[in-house]
Amino acid sequence: MKLAVVIVNWNSGSLIVECIRSLLSSSFSDFLCYVVDNNSSDGSFMRLRIIFDDTRLVYIQNNENSGFGKACNQALSLVNAEYVLFLNPDTALGKSTLENAIRFIEQKPDIHVLGIQNIRKDNTILATCSRFPHTGRLINDMLGLSKIMPHIFKPGMIMKNWDHNDSRFVDHVSGAFYLVRFRTLSLTGFFDERFFLYLEDLDLSKRITDYGGKIFFNADYKVFHAGGGTSEKIPAKRLFYSLQSRVLFCEKYRKELNPTLVLFFSLIPEPLIRLIGSAIRLRWKDCAAIIQSYKLFYSWLIKRRDKN
Repeated sequence: MKLAVVIVNWNSGSLIVECIRSLLSSSFSDFLCYVVDNNSSDGSFMRLRIIFDDTRLVYIQNNENSGFGKACNQALSLVNAEYVLFLNPDTALGKSTLENAIRFIEQKPDIHVLGIQNIRKDNTILATCSRFPHTGRLINDMLGLSKIMPHIFKPGMIMKNWDHNDSRFVDHVSGAFYLVRFRTLSLTGFFDERFFLYLEDLDLSKRITDYGGKIFFNADYKVFHAGGGTSEKIPAKRLFYSLQSRVLFCEKYRKELNPTLVLFFSLIPEPLIRLIGSAIRLRWKDCAAIIQSYKLFYSWLIKRRDKN
């Protein structure tokens, strides 16, 4: 088998139907697709099984939401393929996208991970590539400086100062379309399951590059990406998982980052700045979500401290 495709579903609705339909319509057919459902409640997983009866689809259903990384690892434990593609359920592939991507990476043995251009329906290009963070840039994000003056105060990770219209080597490509050699994953390890949601793909890229691997973004190939994903339906938990993963990432790479300083800014200035910004724009629902997310964040920190 040349390719294993891994898609994690959690209440993706009709988006994952279109994603699977585009995959099965691809000109490249030498693949198995592992669809891992994290206990969806919207009927999307059952709908998939009714609509698509294809031997190239392997369905895995969990009785709880185990998180993105753990769900991917479930599929990876079954994989016997040369390449693995992690694909978001809110994406749709062009007919020749897979064929072109596989051909390209096969011709470039020095490339371990390949990402491609993510576009919306209106053909706008999403900024999906990232640089590995350092403390100063993360603080720029937390203080809102990278949004107000991005050319002076560089964003923490996402490369918004680049239009993503040319191909280049980067630190990290989006997990929405993340094509990697399975041999590389075998050497560096699968996803770190401590990251429930967010930054698990950045952590994987960090380990791959630390091992000596190279990550390439090819702007010649495109995938439609709705963006946001189903986590937009749970804004409070979405922000909480983002805060949690940032702390875990900084602690894991404390030789390069300052987790104490990042935690300080996460606990005090950042929530106040978020609340003030939402209040000025009269976004009261956002204020409520921010308060709820930081309650979850503080509670998680306290429970973790008590365990230690």
